[in-house]
Amino acid sequence: RGELQIVADLVQPEGVGELHIRLLQLKAKLEAEGLFDPSRKRPLPKFPKRVAVITSRTGAVWHDIQNIVRRRYPLVELVLVHTPVQGDQAPPGVVSALQTANQVSDIDVIIVARGGGSLEELWAFNEEAVARAIHASRIPVVSAVGHETDVTIADYVADVRAPTPSAAAELVVPDRLALKRRLVELQEASHSLVAEQVRQARDLLRHSLTRLDHEAPDVVPLRQLERTRDGRLVQHTSDVQAGDALGIQVADGKVDAQVVGTPTIAPQVKPAAPRIRRLKAPTEQMPLFR
Repeated sequence: RGELQIVADLVQPEGVGELHIRLLQLKAKLEAEGLFDPSRKRPLPKFPKRVAVITSRTGAVWHDIQNIVRRRYPLVELVLVHTPVQGDQAPPGVVSALQTANQVSDIDVIIVARGGGSLEELWAFNEEAVARAIHASRIPVVSAVGHETDVTIADYVADVRAPTPSAAAELVVPDRLALKRRLVELQEASHSLVAEQVRQARDLLRHSLTRLDHEAPDVVPLRQLERTRDGRLVQHTSDVQAGDALGIQVADGKVDAQVVGTPTIAPQVKPAAPRIRRLKAPTEQMPLFR
């Protein structure tokens, strides 16, 4: 009968690799420190002027982001901050790129982007140094690493997580066509609002004049100021003749009067002719435009 002794230096759950365990441990650590707290996440600016893109200049990601931004919102300026996005040089490169982007003037938002890959290829964005650099950024950061199913520590720390780099470009800038449609809608709505207000004001004025005409006729100018004894309204000199009796309505009562002599027509005053100032014609020494 023999004996077999096994001495284990490492015990880990079946089917779980070392990288996955490190990922879970770092995630728990940073979450406990509050780096994933939703309350610290900042909103993205609606109309950015300058956007920093942290990625490799040789990858397809940079070209995809440029094409999407030019199509959607060509007013924005893209600033590439080159860094390796895979391998041993990627983590310090991303950290340095984040620090550089924060030193560039007038940067409104930062996109950290990389295309899809395996857990090992995306591992740079699971490094603690990268996570803390994102957390320390004074500028909002969008994490756009891998495909939609790829989730990294950078996604948890960033202010906004985009499923892909292309989606990040669409999240960061508005769509100019949608803005144009919105402007047309606002213009039509404002025209309708003004037209409705004018209509309501016109109806109110018409209603007020009707009430004034029926309820307070004595205060309507040229309506009850002068009438003949039989109630006819006097509007013209031809309406009366010498000897006619009139009732003149004044502010505090009524005055009985009688026409003496022949009514005279008030002379009509012609409006003054507009004054026209003639300007000296320009000469060759006096050009019209400078």
